[in-house]
Amino acid sequence: CVNPVLAHDFSDCGSTTFIATSLTISPDPAIKGKDVTVTLIGNLLSGATFPKTIETTIQYGTYPYTMTDDFCKLDTYSCTQNSNITLVKTMGLPRITASGSYDAKLVSYDADESIAGCVISSVDVK
Repeated sequence: CVNPVLAHDFSDCGSTTFIATSLTISPDPAIKGKDVTVTLIGNLLSGATFPKTIETTIQYGTYPYTMTDDFCKLDTYSCTQNSNITLVKTMGLPRITASGSYDAKLVSYDADESIAGCVISSVDVK
């Protein structure tokens, strides 16, 4: 059964200024050869500046697949509000991806390359 939107459990891995409150992956499980959309919702701590980049890494076996994006281009409000930041990333999942559970890590970086936010979760693929 494929659930179109399902909140995912995630762990914080060193967030300092961008604090995640929700993570969804759609569809769940992800389907090889199709698009998967990751939505990360969170807030900036008072006085913090918007992170510059966000790096998404999916660990396929021993091989990491990493994409880096401009943080504000993924924010539905283009970094105009400090609360209710919603980052949306859609990516194609290669058809050759083996079915199974994969580790996912999303890390946002400030302009000085320090970590602003970090979450770890898993992605199931069918």
